[in-house]
Amino acid sequence: MAAAASPMHLAPPLLIAATTLVLGVFRHGAILPADRPALVIPILAVGGVWLGAMVVLRRRLPHPLRGFSRPGRMALTGLIALSLLSLLSVSWSLAPGRSLWWALVYACAVVSFYGGRALWRTAVLGTPLLILALAGVGALVCWVSIVGYSLDWPSWVGSIGEVTHALGPFGYANGLASFITLTLPASIWLTLDGRAGWPVRLLAAGSAVLQLWAMWLTHSRGAVGALAGATVLLALVPSVRAIRDLRSVRIRGALLVAAVVGLAAVLTASAAFGWQRIGPVVLGPDVKVVSPTGALPEHVAGVTIKPMTADGYRVNTWIAAAKAVQRKPIAGWGADTFFEAYGPFKPGGQTRFAHNVVVQHAVELGLLGSAALALLAVGAVAACIATAARSPFRHPATYAGISVIAFLVHNLADLTWYIPALLFFFAFCLGAVAVVPDPTRRTREISGSTHPNSNDDGR
Repeated sequence: MAAAASPMHLAPPLLIAATTLVLGVFRHGAILPADRPALVIPILAVGGVWLGAMVVLRRRLPHPLRGFSRPGRMALTGLIALSLLSLLSVSWSLAPGRSLWWALVYACAVVSFYGGRALWRTAVLGTPLLILALAGVGALVCWVSIVGYSLDWPSWVGSIGEVTHALGPFGYANGLASFITLTLPASIWLTLDGRAGWPVRLLAAGSAVLQLWAMWLTHSRGAVGALAGATVLLALVPSVRAIRDLRSVRIRGALLVAAVVGLAAVLTASAAFGWQRIGPVVLGPDVKVVSPTGALPEHVAGVTIKPMTADGYRVNTWIAAAKAVQRKPIAGWGADTFFEAYGPFKPGGQTRFAHNVVVQHAVELGLLGSAALALLAVGAVAACIATAARSPFRHPATYAGISVIAFLVHNLADLTWYIPALLFFFAFCLGAVAVVPDPTRRTREISGSTHPNSNDDGR
């Protein structure tokens, strides 16, 4: 069962979560470098006190990887590696100060990872405290965002063409949408949990409605698609397992072929939709960069680029990023230096973000950073799939897994990984799905005594 909710057990992770909410979420997610110290320093201070207290009470340093599943250890190792690589990159970075602070951001993500495990291992009302916290925080942020949208608060509402978007406290519509991908599955779990009391289920349903409303106001197709894709993936896992256990070879083969064909159809449709937007830009005619005032460097003036539409802008960014990677492929240009690294290779408007977490890591930390990111992503997805295989949509860990996968997928076409507050909430969810599974879970399922809220993480 869940660990006792002692003050020593709960105070540090709750304080970290509150700090992330107040100093992170409600300060544009700390996306601006100037806002990061106010968020990073308190979290590292709480984490240091937490670690010191554990050492004093146990009289030895706790093992950092103990208590996590093998995929969970992979994800944690990747996160720690990103923090260390970012710290080392200070020595060759184009912006040493920003690289140092981004290394500390990753260190805070590691602390949040452990905080997620602690909140997951404490049950309140028969439900992991992390699930209750995510549902409550999601309702609070989305309610304030809807009010800000309705009252037209400055920096809470934005327009692109004739479409008005809710920006939320992040000042960025996709930032609010990405936040909802991390909190909405928790509210849905509480709404569907038959063992929860009706007051809790009604409150959770209200939280889910607020979040869906806010998601609609953001007009973020990427976040909706990421949530749908993560849900479909984790729904397929138990189905494939059930097919595999069938005795009839013919039926098993037919169903497996149908599942593969269906998955291929979904992937093909997704690729076709993406190519429908990017293809005309990639295959279309180039335009020449003109600099009548001579403001552009000689190696940029006169080159050809893709037309500067919304999608063309990203394609040009990725092309310039590829050129930056070719210059420093091993260790990159330094953490949080994307603007300085790719800028000389891209004429026209520039950005601090690649809108693709893989591309940006390749530029900033090279192949080493890309390998660390791959370790984190593979471990995270494997942990989510393992959870879904054990407890398909009957345990809150599966819903936390939807949040983790949706956040990763969304960042293949967006920048919310680089909003520290969102990265920390992602780390909270990742810490939940990374715990060691309960070895008696399968026995309890067979005997029919499994409670939907029974712990599946070795507690």
